[in-house]
Amino acid sequence: MAYDAKTRRTLLFAGSGLTPTFKSDLWAWDGEAQSWTSRTQVNPQPGLRYGAAATYDVLRERMIVYRGATGSSSLTDLWEWDDTTRTWKSRPSSATTASARARSTILSDTTAGGVLLYGGYDSQLGGRNDLWRFDAAGVRWEAETPTGSSPPASEGYPAVAYVSSRNSVVLLEDAGFSGSTAPL
Repeated sequence: MAYDAKTRRTLLFAGSGLTPTFKSDLWAWDGEAQSWTSRTQVNPQPGLRYGAAATYDVLRERMIVYRGATGSSSLTDLWEWDDTTRTWKSRPSSATTASARARSTILSDTTAGGVLLYGGYDSQLGGRNDLWRFDAAGVRWEAETPTGSSPPASEGYPAVAYVSSRNSVVLLEDAGFSGSTAPL
């Protein structure tokens, strides 16, 4: 899910149903109208998946969808959704990138621009606690090196929130509250 403050809508992409079927549909929630609207998608578009991470890049006005998985294999793609033109764009990655993973979290960095990626589950390496920055303008990933201690490895779905008054990210780990903040 990703919230677009300009249109005041929440965008929801993919997932899995009650039966083990993977989705690639896109919906918009309008809180004022209390209604969901299916977003018609034109090819190319991301394939079926679950465990994808999403955020809204406020500076570029795009929803970013990062990877996910199909069954037992993790994906290595990154897509952008432009809700104005109702189109998807695949974004190629640089040679240096985070490992393939699902159940990670991404967050738009409204101060420095770009997107931050934290954690997730890599089918080869297990839970991850690494931090990466995606520079959409330069189409490249860079590993971040936080100061101090890092949260424990995450195997999936950590929640994050940006606290603008502190220029920090608060992480709520999937196994319980980590109790720490990390400056951007």
